[in-house]
Amino acid sequence: MPSVGAHMSRINLSTWSLMQHQLVRYILVVVLLGVWSYVKLGQAEDPSFTWRGMVVHAYWPGATAREVEQLVSKVIEKKLQETPYLDFIDGESRPGEALL
Repeated sequence: MPSVGAHMSRINLSTWSLMQHQLVRYILVVVLLGVWSYVKLGQAEDPSFTWRGMVVHAYWPGATAREVEQLVSKVIEKKLQETPYLDFIDGESRPGEALL
């Protein structure tokens, strides 16, 4: 014959769920709504965004780097400053070419 302590330590899940039917229904509804919400969750890996960039590459064969900087790069940079929503300009002048 089993002792009283051993009998009380075993929990019958079926009996408990029948006795707590309101709680079981609530948990079931919450789980189903959670699964439904997860399925309807957006699938985009990355948010959509627009990255705007501009590259200006100018050639002047035979000119020195100083001439390209003074007569080409600086003039183009001043004109580009008029561009709306421009955050920054970075440039490089080499002999015969300018890259902005």
